[in-house]
Amino acid sequence: MASRQRSSSSPPNCRSTSRCSSERSDDADPPATADDAPRIAEVWEAAWRDGHVGNIPDELLVHRGSASFRTRTSAMLDRTSVAEIDGLIVGFVTLTHDEVDQLMVDASARGTGVAGALLSFGARRLIESGNGHPWLAVVTGNARARHFYEREGWRDAGHLDYEAPIDGGTVTVSCRRYELIRDDITAEQHPEPPAAGTRGAG
Repeated sequence: MASRQRSSSSPPNCRSTSRCSSERSDDADPPATADDAPRIAEVWEAAWRDGHVGNIPDELLVHRGSASFRTRTSAMLDRTSVAEIDGLIVGFVTLTHDEVDQLMVDASARGTGVAGALLSFGARRLIESGNGHPWLAVVTGNARARHFYEREGWRDAGHLDYEAPIDGGTVTVSCRRYELIRDDITAEQHPEPPAAGTRGAG
């Protein structure tokens, strides 16, 4: 990962909801508690709206009020790691099976290296857990996010119809599936992307 200037003299510190750091320590850290949930939900909602409004069906926005982010945050704490700068949560990554389910960073932490640290941390966790083909979904129209993933060594593996869950059903969102490029895995070893997804962009 290319180095970046940080806006704080302190490196991003990540902890597993275990805390990850720019030093990429493999030591297990205490899990986050429910006390972290309100700030995680706040970061998630702001970052999600910034990257999704205008790029997703309006129907989905109706189901993504603040309460939705708070409820879903509580349900994913055990698979989430957060990044902190000076004790404040500024981003998080959530893992599900072989997928980087969510990666969100507060606008104040852009350009600090937090996003790259979280992405690398999450991918490493997946690989160490036996998931050799980490992937993620990104909304097709989110050009900034797509450029970031490509710069961080992920490849666009094709179109993905993401079924964003809502009360009573789903809303289809146009996404791209991105896969981590690994030097130790040949192109032939990459599995075919699924026809549809149920996580990642919602």
